[in-house]
Amino acid sequence: MARVGLHVAIQQLAENAGGLFLLVFLVKSGVPAPVGLLFMGLICGCRFSLRPAVLPVARHLGVRGVLIAGTLLEALTYPILAQVHGLDGWLVGFAATSSVGGVLYWTAFNAYVASVGDPEVRGSQTAVLAGLATGASIAAPVAAGWALARTGPQLTFGVIAILQAAAALPLLGGPQVRVRAEPLLHPGEALFAATIRGADGWLCVFYIYVWQLGFFLTVGGSFAAYGAAMGLAALVGVGAAIGLGRRIDLGKGRSSVALVYACNAALIALRTFSLGQPWLAFLANTLGPLEATLRQPVISAPIYDMAKASNCPLRFSIATEGGWDVGSGAACLAAAALLAAGRSLNLAIMTGVLGAAASSALLWRRYSKRK
Repeated sequence: MARVGLHVAIQQLAENAGGLFLLVFLVKSGVPAPVGLLFMGLICGCRFSLRPAVLPVARHLGVRGVLIAGTLLEALTYPILAQVHGLDGWLVGFAATSSVGGVLYWTAFNAYVASVGDPEVRGSQTAVLAGLATGASIAAPVAAGWALARTGPQLTFGVIAILQAAAALPLLGGPQVRVRAEPLLHPGEALFAATIRGADGWLCVFYIYVWQLGFFLTVGGSFAAYGAAMGLAALVGVGAAIGLGRRIDLGKGRSSVALVYACNAALIALRTFSLGQPWLAFLANTLGPLEATLRQPVISAPIYDMAKASNCPLRFSIATEGGWDVGSGAACLAAAALLAAGRSLNLAIMTGVLGAAASSALLWRRYSKRK
């Protein structure tokens, strides 16, 4: 898991230097917000249709090989993104490359972590990964925001692409995970986990992506101010998940679910009513990574345990990531429809509570069985 942790730290430096700016960069480059959300929904739909193709590729390359290929292909998306100027061919190219890269990367990543991790300390391990991801995102958005404002997208996203590609290096010496010939032992478990991922995907679109757009507009459309605020927010979240991960390992999953989603509901309300009020929005943004580092171990720990017990973590990951595609894709379309109809960003952010309610109910049920 040490190599996985190093990979996550480097990959999240790139993700938080580039991925955090995706939607706001598209809007800044001339893509209307509803159209940007539609393209994100299109990417989710493409990923859903492509996921079954990961299985034959993994039979030849192994899960680690697919993960490395996905890491490198994700790096290619950043130079393409830098060329986007409104609704042009580069935007289509970005959507296509991001679809394939995301399918390979996230399907293999979740299967790989589920395979090499240890069920006895799963909560702590996923909490460490969440903490590394948050820690790596402190300086990245600050630097990227400054670079976008001063040097432009070509150089900024070029450096991010190199960083993303470097994330493949720690994986080269890691253990190989082969695809099992036998099918899933518990397909019902995979469907249940996919539903959890789908509900979380719905939540993340409204609670994170739409919020990022609203917050960007609240700080005056400045890349530098936006990046600095995101970096400070990540600092608050460092280490917050470690204690919660230990609570999960000690059998206190249901109380952890209650704590996490109570915080989430409060933060959704704060974000809903803070847009247009810079200092209140700044507070709502700062508290976001704290909630995220708590939420991810609560979701990932039981899903990784189910994946490892399923006989084929890769097939399990194909199913669960397909659930994410459906939930987040539907949310992107819903958000685009709301904005196109003239509804406020505040209303769109509030819609995320539907995903939070579904996630908390499903996880409450799962931790009851796990105990």
